[in-house]
Amino acid sequence: MKQGAQKYTGFTIVELLIVIVVIAILAAITIVAYTGISDRAKHSSAQTLTSQVARKIEAHAAEHNDQYPADLDTISVSDPADPRKYQYTANNGATPRTYCVTVTVQGISYYQNSTTARNPTVGSCPGHGVNGLPPNIAQNGSFETAAAETTTRTNLANNPSIETVTSGWGITNGGTGAAVASSPTRAHSGTRSLEYTYGDSTHQDSGPTGSVYVNANTPYTVSAWVYAPTAIGSGLRIIVHGTPIAGGTERGTVSTTVNAWTRLSYTVTPSTAGTMSYTIAKTTSASNANQVIYVDSVLVESTPSLGDYFSGASAASGDFIYGWTGTAQVSTSIERAPSVANFVFNGSGGNRFQSDVRSSEGSRSARVLITTNAVNPGLYQNLPALAPGTYTLIAKVWIEPGLSSAVTTTIQGTGITLGSAGSYPVSTSTQGQWAEIRRTATFTTAASTNFFIYIGGNVNGMVGKSFWVDEFAIVEGTCTTERCY
Repeated sequence: MKQGAQKYTGFTIVELLIVIVVIAILAAITIVAYTGISDRAKHSSAQTLTSQVARKIEAHAAEHNDQYPADLDTISVSDPADPRKYQYTANNGATPRTYCVTVTVQGISYYQNSTTARNPTVGSCPGHGVNGLPPNIAQNGSFETAAAETTTRTNLANNPSIETVTSGWGITNGGTGAAVASSPTRAHSGTRSLEYTYGDSTHQDSGPTGSVYVNANTPYTVSAWVYAPTAIGSGLRIIVHGTPIAGGTERGTVSTTVNAWTRLSYTVTPSTAGTMSYTIAKTTSASNANQVIYVDSVLVESTPSLGDYFSGASAASGDFIYGWTGTAQVSTSIERAPSVANFVFNGSGGNRFQSDVRSSEGSRSARVLITTNAVNPGLYQNLPALAPGTYTLIAKVWIEPGLSSAVTTTIQGTGITLGSAGSYPVSTSTQGQWAEIRRTATFTTAASTNFFIYIGGNVNGMVGKSFWVDEFAIVEGTCTTERCY
């Protein structure tokens, strides 16, 4: 007699999976709810404590002729077990008198002051640490504040793009038939260029001419983009001439390029002040009657190096703002960029200014632009005497691709021993992305100190390249955590 099949009871795999998923969902909801409750409790505790301390500060002022306490010990506010819990600054010499207090509870900071934050506000007072991190001693470390002055370049060429008329342009040794005109035939910048037609002169230095007032013993670099549809003599070059030039005339390098735009340039240091002329000149005494050349994008700068062309007609580009010094198109032009507050340019052959092009924090950074064959280009901040101890300098650096030099950091002052930064490098050659560098230093005496971010040594062949700096911080102690300020 057959027995019936034995029946087993229990959960199937599918049922077990459903139970596990339900438990996971309930656990996630519980964790999120608990985290939210915990965070709200931390915020509530920090807010309450901040309000209590502020009331004590203001009560002390009410009882002491509106003088805020010199420190929190005066009003019996301290926590020896957590020295970063309370941070306080006051200025009884200001009008009106001011104070600001930051309170941190379990990594959450609130502050209150006598002016802008009359109630507990999330964050910290300027110069205080936030959320348990040490205060950043550096000033304007995110480079959000610009200095009152601006970096400025001036293109001294009058009518450098020849967009409307030929004002500012004449003819040297042209002969019969020589002429200048503003031509739409071709342009290197804008929509027009200077079309020069050769006359019957066979003078080797004939050509279109501009002029500029120059100072004695000051270098000037003259450049122009030139297009020759056919060969002109043995080629073209820039010559400078006039009473400021010792010997009367100096001549630049010859170019024989045909059917393409080419840039001619020459650097001269006048011996006296006065009006100096510059000519796009042919180089032989043969006749080139009725032949034409085109001249555009003329740049005359008081500098020993060749820079990128600009005029007041240029649109604002990146960090730069352009404008005419007088009548549009037929005057000199300027290029401006805001300088960075609280920082000094280091070395030579460059500029440092506030940049809107990129940032790793906030909306701005500091840009170091190499303008010549530079030496130690960079920036630094000087701080008054710091108390003896160990400090860490931190910065984020973004190097433009093609700038094949390392950006490094160092600290200089009396009685300083430089250290490393542990797992972080003290320099970086990483291009095209933000990289963090750090450097520690131990001070044995209190002394004025400079904190540098720069390229060490000579930077040759890198004109026009830049690197950017952001999140510049100086904190007390040896900081090895991911975030130091």
